[in-house]
Amino acid sequence: MAQVLTERDGHTMIVTLNRPHRLNAMTMTMFAMLDDAWHEAADDDKVVSWVRDTWGAISEFGTGTTYINFAEEGESVVDEAFGAKLEKLAQIKAKYDPDNFFHRNNNIAPAA
Repeated sequence: MAQVLTERDGHTMIVTLNRPHRLNAMTMTMFAMLDDAWHEAADDDKVVSWVRDTWGAISEFGTGTTYINFAEEGESVVDEAFGAKLEKLAQIKAKYDPDNFFHRNNNIAPAA
């Protein structure tokens, strides 16, 4: 049974993890198969065109800054990601999580 399945639907490549008995826990084989699928899609002009068109259509809804969940940890990343809203978010954090229980990853520290 293949651990990673790929199929085409027009200009979309659908990639499915297929290891339900292991809750789709990743293996080195799966990483290699995902890499192969990525390169296969990158070589398909229809897929590349669809990604570029979609990105163009949705980019106006983004902030143009960092997606904080994928950023390296560090305060400058938090500052960059939230900008002028950081002070207000820190006040909210101080109200609802004054002990900073939720402190993993790139954290907004509670206001003093």
